[in-house]
Amino acid sequence: MVFAAKDVSVDMGLFALYQMACFAALLIPAAGGGICLALQTMGAAFFAGIEMMSGPLVRRGNHGMRRWKMLLGRKKIVAGVGAGALILTLVPFAQLFTLPIAVVGGTIAAIEAGLVARTAD
Repeated sequence: MVFAAKDVSVDMGLFALYQMACFAALLIPAAGGGICLALQTMGAAFFAGIEMMSGPLVRRGNHGMRRWKMLLGRKKIVAGVGAGALILTLVPFAQLFTLPIAVVGGTIAAIEAGLVARTAD
């Protein structure tokens, strides 16, 4: 449980730093709004993908930098899962049903990407 709390706090800290950097992009005259919007959307999708896919990794003992290295090696898959989760959560009351589906999708993507070994049942 201690590892999970530490992992979540590190993830939240990195997301906050990323959002501050995106906010700094607003200081660019004329193009700052578009750049900030694009960077925030891509960053939110990436961090959402990390959260959706990190569940099975943490349960198998991959914490901290080891988990980040595994996920950063598959950036496109992580961003794709996160973009799907972001789109699913745009509908206000549907997110109660679609967020668990996104977590299941992230788990399946982690298995298919080879991050987690399949268990024999």
